[in-house]
Amino acid sequence: MASESQENYINGVLEDEEDADDGHVTGHSLGGALASLFTSVLVFHGEMNVMERLLGVYTFAQQRIGDCQLGRYVEAHLINPVPKYFRVVYCNDFLPRLPYDERNCFYKHFGVCLYYDSLYIEQKMEEEEGPNRNYFGMRHLMAEILNVAWELMRSMTLGYIYGPDYAEGWFSILARIAGLVFPRMTAHSLTDYIIQVSSS
Repeated sequence: MASESQENYINGVLEDEEDADDGHVTGHSLGGALASLFTSVLVFHGEMNVMERLLGVYTFAQQRIGDCQLGRYVEAHLINPVPKYFRVVYCNDFLPRLPYDERNCFYKHFGVCLYYDSLYIEQKMEEEEGPNRNYFGMRHLMAEILNVAWELMRSMTLGYIYGPDYAEGWFSILARIAGLVFPRMTAHSLTDYIIQVSSS
């Protein structure tokens, strides 16, 4: 019933906005997962008039939302012939690595992954190539703490390097200090995602 009401709503918006420009679907964290699910529902319900007007789907720190079968199904409509689906991941952000992916878990990412390291250098990669794919474990803990220390130092200078629009506030700097104790939390900052997109 909900999908039928969504379909009616979308068709109504399209009829009202016949002259409207094409658009993007985007989101950060859970919003990214919902953006991905939204386009999956559009594909499933055959809303090709909407899909043709879709310029791209950009998700930031999106969690895994489905299995390989869902990935192949959606990629057929969002990747071929021209990629329209881009998943952006920053450095040690833990949320894109959830739910945990092992032999008995079937969650997989799909689409083009744009991975940015802590220097905001972009790499296009497949999920399996990403550093520390499942993230949890003591093996990477020291590297994560060193990275948080680097990000803390960098956060003090962002306003000078990129301009005053990029200066981090005191709350963000305090969160980075707390990250020295809880290193897996600070890489999910929206600030890092904004800077990486703006600087690329």
